[in-house]
Amino acid sequence: MIDVPRRADDDVLDFDDSLPSGPLPPTLWPPRRIMSMMLRLLILFCAVSAWPAPSLHGADRPAPQQPAPPPPPVAPKQQTAAPKATFRADVSEVRVDVQVLDGKKIITGLGPADFQITDEGEPQTLLRFGEEAEPVALMILIDVSGSMKKYARQLASTAQSALQHLKPQDRVSVMVFSRGTELLSEFSSSLEEVAREIEVGVEQHHLPSGTAIYNSVLEASRLLATDKEKNLASRRAVLILTDNASLNYQITEAQVLRELWGADAVLNALVTDSAERPKLARPGAYRNPDFMPTDIFKLVDETGGEAYRVERADRAFPQIIERLRSRYTVIYRPPAAPAGVYRSIKVELSAAARRRYPGARIRTRAGYYTAE
Repeated sequence: MIDVPRRADDDVLDFDDSLPSGPLPPTLWPPRRIMSMMLRLLILFCAVSAWPAPSLHGADRPAPQQPAPPPPPVAPKQQTAAPKATFRADVSEVRVDVQVLDGKKIITGLGPADFQITDEGEPQTLLRFGEEAEPVALMILIDVSGSMKKYARQLASTAQSALQHLKPQDRVSVMVFSRGTELLSEFSSSLEEVAREIEVGVEQHHLPSGTAIYNSVLEASRLLATDKEKNLASRRAVLILTDNASLNYQITEAQVLRELWGADAVLNALVTDSAERPKLARPGAYRNPDFMPTDIFKLVDETGGEAYRVERADRAFPQIIERLRSRYTVIYRPPAAPAGVYRSIKVELSAAARRRYPGARIRTRAGYYTAE
């Protein structure tokens, strides 16, 4: 046992050891006392029973619950017609660059009455017609991979004289590429400054080795599409210098064409004399769909441009700049069409123009996609 000392101020009761220990004897109450207590309890019970219960009035009284009204009769479900397909075009107008050739000679001096255009075989009415006077937004793409160093330097050496074929209102942007891309110049009408950027950029770029042609064309198309939103009246073109030697990782020819068409851009190419079109895969041979060879020639054809095989880029560069400036622009309003579909375009000379130029050939884009 632990003896806990008690302070003088502790409020406790003292234990009295003089009291007897053991069980206490039973205490007997007198009968009179018992009867008196029972009478008191009876009187108290009667008084409580006779007390009136409080009455509830007004807000204290709970509102009687009303039975819920029966639900309204359900009307028979009506059949609704399926929503109609949305019809819209990629833009409110379709712009088509047209080049007319007689052999290798460019035919100039034609007017709107000399052209006929169909959209999915339906004749279209021209809204506007443009000639050489319309400003051009040109993106120059220069392949600076190892196999193209010589040609890139040749092109740079003649950039100053080549750009003189452009008009003061024309704007030029320059991008070099190998496995990646590097933008040397935003769109600028200062053609002398652009020429200097070309001369410096082909030597002082910061690009890894390798070649990714489709990727560079894709980037150029997106820059032209951004420019299109700001300058709706401009014609747009890409001029690429390359040897067509590239494998494209997960970028398809269809993707690149869609971007070029969306920007209303014509692709022109200066290709080395050793450049070849990719060979078709043998029947049954496996080809990895993630890695596809480049066909710059097909991209040029589908956008209505020209491809030049060159031994010296410095000689061909001024010529192709002059030729891309000598094109026509026909503009029409596209017919209603489902969203996200491809529509073919065909441009022909009128009967009167064909009589004047029986051997004429037309180069133009193959079609366009309506908006998603």
